[in-house]
Amino acid sequence: MNLINIVILLTLTMCTSICQAQLLPAKNGVQYTIIKGNSTDTATIQAGQLVQLYQVVQFKDSVLQSSNEAGNIFIKVDTDNQLFSFTDVYTQMKVGDSSYIQLSCDTIYTLQKTMALAQGISEADFDKYIPPMLKEKGAYMQIGTRIIKAYAYDSLAVDDANLQEPKRLAYQAKQEAKAKAEQDAKDAVGIPVCKAELAKYIQPKLAKLLKTKNGAYVQLLQGGTGLACTKGSKVGIRYKGTLLNGTQFDANIPQKGVTPTPPLLTFTIGAKEMIQGFDEGIALLKKGAKAKIYIPCNLGYGSQSRGDALPAYANLIFDVEIVTVTPPKLTNKKPLPTKKK
Repeated sequence: MNLINIVILLTLTMCTSICQAQLLPAKNGVQYTIIKGNSTDTATIQAGQLVQLYQVVQFKDSVLQSSNEAGNIFIKVDTDNQLFSFTDVYTQMKVGDSSYIQLSCDTIYTLQKTMALAQGISEADFDKYIPPMLKEKGAYMQIGTRIIKAYAYDSLAVDDANLQEPKRLAYQAKQEAKAKAEQDAKDAVGIPVCKAELAKYIQPKLAKLLKTKNGAYVQLLQGGTGLACTKGSKVGIRYKGTLLNGTQFDANIPQKGVTPTPPLLTFTIGAKEMIQGFDEGIALLKKGAKAKIYIPCNLGYGSQSRGDALPAYANLIFDVEIVTVTPPKLTNKKPLPTKKK
């Protein structure tokens, strides 16, 4: 651990316990204090200026991110359009100064929730995905920073940023590996359960079903007579999506007396525009066909939840009708040159 890291961590530890009375208010519930450094630089940071920061982010006694591991960060001090602005803090600092910034989890939660609801996200979905730490009443996020360098022009920061890149990439790879391990652990429990549930559900009709390459099943209700839904074809579909218990979560089927008529669902087969099981199931059909597609959770939305109507590790049933099929465009091959006589 280098000297700067020790200074920042000490700043966080000390201010968490003894600096509360010295904290000053800023925008959106931000509180802060500034610890002057011993730099001879007399110029304060200006709004719009690019700076290099050593930063430690902490919740209670846990360090969530540190520049010692993730590398220094480069930001422009013009964040007034962001939810939490530290411009008021940084424009009082000089190169070499440190700051302790405290954010109320209650405030973060309330502001984020307001934004989510305005975007049409339900309160239940918001509470599922927001980090648990932000739900702790009376808790705080703490950010310790030290201004390492300020740049008169953005281009002057390129070499310094390149020096930090190996740390940033290594940290990013570590975080991605951690997230994958956590996801794999969830899937190891959830996927076998949902696949067993689907197998039991389709067992009585299994002999009548077509199986796709990776394990979705198609029950043909009406054979199509038109073009096949081959890879690269663009298809237009009417559909209704339900869970095994009959709960409908999505549809574009016209309803009598309801206007406007929902548009067809259009996508290109094999272009990964749809969930895997749906794409594979449609690829077994022709224009005019009607069918049911049974999709195990691992070929659907997996651990993703879209509210009570579509929980995590849900098996899916789609009633579909292939309305249009446009074959892939053929490339115009140049004719071979003719031999001279």
